Amino acid sequence: MDPASNLDRIMDVGLSKGRIAAIKDRLNPDDSKETFRAQGLLVIPGLIDLHMHGYHLATPLGIPVDPYCLGRGVTTAVDAGSA
Repeated sequence: MDPASNLDRIMDVGLSKGRIAAIKDRLNPDDSKETFRAQGLLVIPGLIDLHMHGYHLATPLGIPVDPYCLGRGVTTAVDAGSA
């Protein structure tokens, strides 16, 4: 699913060196070096969290950023003033 590219259907995503190398309806073995089975899951670009408190253990609302953001698909987060 990628709204910027108008993609919203079941497709194969090929990875090479940790980056997307190909997106096709059906990949050839040469299109990818890595395989990850994501059947039944959503594959989307990184999400943006525009309001979070990431100053962990310094404020009551602070969260550990890596497991709560990266672990849920958030690749960009904006701290809302906790630091």
